Amino acid sequence: MEDQTTTLPEPAQVEEQQTATEQPEQPTQPTAQPPSPAALLQQALNELGMLTLSLAEQRQKLTDAERVLRSIEAEVDGRQVRIEIDEAKIAKLQGAAEALQALVGGGQ
Repeated sequence: MEDQTTTLPEPAQVEEQQTATEQPEQPTQPTAQPPSPAALLQQALNELGMLTLSLAEQRQKLTDAERVLRSIEAEVDGRQVRIEIDEAKIAKLQGAAEALQALVGGGQ
C-alpha cells in the first residue's frame, strides 16, 4: 500500500497564505452624523462674518471709485468751462479780425 500521508504546512506558511488570499479590510468609516444645530449656527455665523468683511471691502472700493469719478468729473467740468471761455475769446477775436479786414478793405 502506498503511503497517502500528506504533509501539513507549517503554521507560518498558513498565515502567509491567508494574508495573501484575504482581501485587505476596508477601513471602517464612521457613519456620518448630521452636524448639530450649534455647529450649523457657528458655520452660518462664520460665513456671515466672511460675507460682511467682503461687503465692507467692496463698499470701500466703491467709495474710492466714486471719489475718483467725482474728481474726474470736476476736472472735466473745469476744462469744459475753460474751453467755453476760449471759444468766446476766439469768436470775439474773429469778430475783431473781420471788422479790421472790413476797415482795411473798405479804405482801399
